[in-house]
Parts: sequence; structure tokens; C-alpha cells
Amino acid sequence: MDCAHDKGAPLRIGLDLFEAFPGDKRIYLQWHYLEEGYEIESIFIIYRIEDGKSKAIGAYSVYHYLYGFPMWGIFLDTTCSNGERYSYYLYASDHPVSYFSDTIYATSQQGLPDPVPPSPESLWVEQGDSSFTLKWISPQGHDSLYYIYRKDSSSTRWYTVLYDPIKLSNPEYTLEYVSDTYFKIAVFVDGVLSLPSDSVEATLQK
Repeated sequence: MDCAHDKGAPLRIGLDLFEAFPGDKRIYLQWHYLEEGYEIESIFIIYRIEDGKSKAIGAYSVYHYLYGFPMWGIFLDTTCSNGERYSYYLYASDHPVSYFSDTIYATSQQGLPDPVPPSPESLWVEQGDSSFTLKWISPQGHDSLYYIYRKDSSSTRWYTVLYDPIKLSNPEYTLEYVSDTYFKIAVFVDGVLSLPSDSVEATLQK
């Protein structure tokens, strides 16, 4: 991978990793950061530099309830032309101040494997009197590290059930005393976080 960095302003959110994985007509971006906020929504705008001009190509956001937890962000650029070198940087909204990340570079090439790890599949829910047990099928070669995302039925915000990735020996997880909600799951494969699975709705038995 062709990768270099231009120094930018330091981020108060503590971005300590920003990397690009090129594929065939696509480039997958991943970053790691420490949010120093409480009950706020971290918003990242992804920019690509084309012909010397910056263009916003997407956004990523996650909601935080607690202070000082490390998080991962991901974005897939599917508008790449093979053989062209692309430059990316992040605009991180950290209310009331926002920052720009360093710039990284990557070149998509014909014949490269898909840089996006396979997502967990067939997510379903076993419902108890006051609990949900999530079960799913994990892809081969996974790291047994998962993010479980939750969104309450009355909300539009997704957040992680636990802030660190969850180490699980079996593809299932039980949550106690939760309300009606939606879930989805992502998994690390060789250190790269997959896109989330399809979401599933869970409703407590009456």
C-alpha cells in the first residue's frame, strides 16, 4: 500500500491510527480514537482530495455515554478508479471545537482482493423474560473480537453495548434487563473491523 502522512492539527478526540486498505475499485478506511467527552455524538466527515480540491464523500458517527473510551471508525469508498492515487483525511467534530486529521494515501488496483472483511451473518435473537441472547454466524479467520451495536426502538442513535471490543469464544452474547431495541454486530478479521451485519429487532416478551 502506498501510504504517507501530512502533519495536521492534533485531535482532542485522540486519533492514534488512520489507515487505508486498497482493493479493486474500492478503498477501505479504518481509524482508532479516544473520545474525551461525555454523552456526545462523535461525527467524522471523510474527505477525498481530487485535482487539488477537497470533497466530502461520506460520514461516520457513534454516540458515547461515558468518558474516555477508545473507539473504531470505518468507511468504504466505492467510487475509486484503479491506478489512481487517492488522498484522504478526516474532519472530526468534537463540540465545541473541531479538528482535521493527517492525510493518508492509497491506490486501488485491478485484481486486488476485497479489503473489506466479511461481516457476521444470520444474526438472530433468543428472547427471555428479561434478557436477549444474540446469536450469529462468524466469518472464517475472525479474531473473536466483536462490537455489538444497539439502538433503542424510539431512538435514531446507534451506540456500542460495551466500549472495548468484546472477546467471545462462541458467537453469542446475552444482555439483561434491556428494553425493546435493535442490534447489529461487527467483527475484527486480521485486525481490521468489518462493516456491521444486518440489524435485527428484539422485543421483550409480555
